[in-house]
Amino acid sequence: MSPIGEHIDPRAAPAERGGVEERAAAPPRAVERRPELVPELLAVACIAVVPALVEAVHYRLAPYAIEPSAYYARILLRSLYVAIPLLFIARRGGMAWRELGLVRPRWKEGVAGALMIGLLVVLLFGVDGTVQRGWWAWSGSVPWLDDAPTDESLEGAGFATVQRAPLAVAGIVATHLANGFAEELAMCAYLITRLRAATGSLAVALLLSNVAFTSYHVYYDASGITAVFGFGALLTAGWLVTRNLWVVALAHALFNLALEFL
Repeated sequence: MSPIGEHIDPRAAPAERGGVEERAAAPPRAVERRPELVPELLAVACIAVVPALVEAVHYRLAPYAIEPSAYYARILLRSLYVAIPLLFIARRGGMAWRELGLVRPRWKEGVAGALMIGLLVVLLFGVDGTVQRGWWAWSGSVPWLDDAPTDESLEGAGFATVQRAPLAVAGIVATHLANGFAEELAMCAYLITRLRAATGSLAVALLLSNVAFTSYHVYYDASGITAVFGFGALLTAGWLVTRNLWVVALAHALFNLALEFL
């Protein structure tokens, strides 16, 4: 501060006015791009996207039959070899557990997750179909549970609509829980966060992650692929609202289980 009574020239430089510098408000900073993340993103794509995409294209070009037990074992193993290396890469790359959504859910996130799950089931079956299938499941009177296995039940994704032993049901549930965790860890928690950092754009990150998710479901027809893209968009919205991997992964798993049992 200048001594009392000393004349200060208002046109003088800040240093000449006692070191007090008047600065204009700084404009908002744009999101800084981090292109150095591209090699890491390519490595994760080779783990989480490319193998499933190759398998989906193979089935699309040359459909083949697969027994349910082999199908579920493949899905479970793939979930493990996606989730474990991805967690290692993410943590080694400096991502915190919170960035990956691995935090304890709060009640608001639980409510959001429940609403998302309900919306997914309603979108899958429609209002009438959801009520009807829910009644069948609650009453234990499901028309197709006593059907004998057929060749058709062993084709495609391997969803066999036959009577299942309790141990088999437990294995199916565990498989879908692992699959939901691995896919949402890769598509939402990792890809959205890292793609946004690499490109500087949330919109680009959301689009690319959902395209990656949809790409390895190309064994469906056009309407099925569109439905998968919408399913991925809804899960993405759930991630943006909750930022909690457990909620989104559970919603994904329960949706797949609804396809199985309802």
